[in-house]
Amino acid sequence: MYLKRKIYQKLLSWKAESNLTLEVTGARQVGKTYIIRKFAEENFDAAVYINMLEASGQEFLKCI
Repeated sequence: MYLKRKIYQKLLSWKAESNLTLEVTGARQVGKTYIIRKFAEENFDAAVYINMLEASGQEFLKCI
């Protein structure tokens, strides 16, 4: 079951108005990853997920 969230409309606005990188911060365990992945899946052909606290983030930092 999917609960409609207010942030989804803000993400749609961000996509329409900006070509900047999106950084999402907030409290733990509130559904940030879930809603961003759902948004990306529904609105983009491809997406890259980088978690700065895990190995993917460490590899990303080595590249830049």
